[in-house]
Amino acid sequence: MALAVLIEPTANNHFVAKLGPPFNWSAEGDSVAEALEKLGQETRRQETNGHLIAFIKEPQGEHPLLKWAGTLPDDELTQSWQENIRKSRQAERVAEKTFNEE
Repeated sequence: MALAVLIEPTANNHFVAKLGPPFNWSAEGDSVAEALEKLGQETRRQETNGHLIAFIKEPQGEHPLLKWAGTLPDDELTQSWQENIRKSRQAERVAEKTFNEE
């Protein structure tokens, strides 16, 4: 399993290795390797205390709310967005026509 770790230099030429939320674990060492080793020890300690670390994959397929996208025709924001799309497409057609005539 791979976890993203932030390594920061500190005063006195030390390093701190940190795991962010939801873990919020950190460990300090005289070198990057030592800080990472200590952070690994903390991770193993948490696992021996009964905590589990797992990764899940995002579900495949369409987002469940996608079927309603753009279905608010009376919404002011939707109307503005659609009008901007119409203007953009019209400008593209004019530019394409002008380019083809030259």
